[in-house]
Amino acid sequence: YSTLTLKYGYPKANVYALISDGLDPAPDRSDETSSPTDLDGDGIPDTYASATAVNVYDVFTALQSQLRSTDQLFVFMTDHGGPTEGGAEWDVELNLWNEEVLTDYQLAALTGTLPCPVFFAMEQCYGGGFLDNLNQTNRVTATAAQWDESSWAGDTFPYFNQWAYHFTAALRGSYPNTQAPWVDTKTCNGDLNQDGYVSFKEAGRYAMLHKYPDDHPMYNENPSGLGKRLFLTMPDPRDLGVGELVFDPIPAHLYKVVNRPFPVRIIAQNVFGDIIADYAGPAVLRAEAKPVDTARYVGTGTKAWEFPFKTTYMDARTQVIYPPDVMGGAWSIDRLALELDVPPGMPLRNWTIRMKHTSLTAYPENPTWETEGWTVVYASDETISTKGWVSFVFNQPFEYDGVSSLMIDFSFYNDAYDRHGVCMATRSTANMSVTRASDNNYGDPLLWAEDVPPPEKARFFPNLRIGPPPIPVVVEVTPGSAAGFDGGVWTGRVTALDPAAGARLWVSDADHPWEGNSDWFTIVEPIPAR
Repeated sequence: YSTLTLKYGYPKANVYALISDGLDPAPDRSDETSSPTDLDGDGIPDTYASATAVNVYDVFTALQSQLRSTDQLFVFMTDHGGPTEGGAEWDVELNLWNEEVLTDYQLAALTGTLPCPVFFAMEQCYGGGFLDNLNQTNRVTATAAQWDESSWAGDTFPYFNQWAYHFTAALRGSYPNTQAPWVDTKTCNGDLNQDGYVSFKEAGRYAMLHKYPDDHPMYNENPSGLGKRLFLTMPDPRDLGVGELVFDPIPAHLYKVVNRPFPVRIIAQNVFGDIIADYAGPAVLRAEAKPVDTARYVGTGTKAWEFPFKTTYMDARTQVIYPPDVMGGAWSIDRLALELDVPPGMPLRNWTIRMKHTSLTAYPENPTWETEGWTVVYASDETISTKGWVSFVFNQPFEYDGVSSLMIDFSFYNDAYDRHGVCMATRSTANMSVTRASDNNYGDPLLWAEDVPPPEKARFFPNLRIGPPPIPVVVEVTPGSAAGFDGGVWTGRVTALDPAAGARLWVSDADHPWEGNSDWFTIVEPIPAR
């Protein structure tokens, strides 16, 4: 509130703050206190009304007649959220006052006819579930959490939510005082592209860069690029500096030939696409090529899952079914990699991977821990310190037949605990995994059997990469710099010195974060003369 009114000068009449029970002085918080109504420190109540379904409806109904296409609307949502009972996977809701809720469908209906751009910022748990419903034209949504996850106070506990803290500070240009949030403390530079203004997209990006490890923020914009052109105060485009470097299209159907120059045009422009004529460079010019990748990927989901690296407990076991339809045929598996978003906070003792064929394509209602037929393909004490694809090379290959399901068992057996890791997983409609974590309550997880300890079912499986990591392909180009921009435009000829099945050019300013890339194209060797 104070960012809008004190930093950007919005009239108080233009800001609708619907909070808890409104101006009622009765306790409305869990600590038996009443929510503050003075939101900018001037001693005057700023709360507009209570956060009831009727008041939310009334405000958006009024806005439908007030807003014009030249306006913009910023909607900030905070506090508790959750899945809609009996709803589909992405059906979520925001908790309102007096046990009422605002569902994703309801919010989409209330805002769908608004004639201007609308930006939604959502701090609440499960906020990502609003993205599919709010994917309407001229809409941008940034959330602290995925559709199926909590949002965390994290390092800013107990005063703020970590994502909202950094998101707001980026827009405000400073961090708040914990006792009087309308008072500035240290400065915050959320202008990531250094064009002089902080866009909504930059604020979301800044919050992403400073997120709590267990948070997985989401972002969506329609049309593409809208978020970088929305600001809390709309600047005159002539006041904006360079925001990006852009290539003229390089036709993908016209192959480039090694050692044969081809024309390239690069434009320095602001985020609205206006050429910045006084930009002179220089800029670094390079090529990027797609790697040679012979691996097989099983699962492409973005579910952030603490298994099989749940090191907040001393031991854990994860037993997963990969049906033949996701495995893609027979394979001699000599290694696999797991996709980590956050590495575990401690080493894994006796980290073990086992495999077997199974006739199961999903777990039944009462699953059990398998004890027979396992092949130990990997066993070692393991320290994982990096994110991304983490590979485990087997002592000997496992020959997967391509007809049965593949069952993989992951486990570790520590004597202490720390922060858990996060592994990317793919959601399924059936129970594909069973898991359990304990503090050495049941002995070695490798020996767990039947229903001791009781396995917990999960409808997702860790993403896998089966096979070697991608092999980089290097493509050199000349010149290595784009110098001598004229009126904000560089025109020249570029020569590729190496072939590549997929390549693109990158340009980046030598001293600023401005950069851009071309479309993908193919570089071939010249045809020998006869």
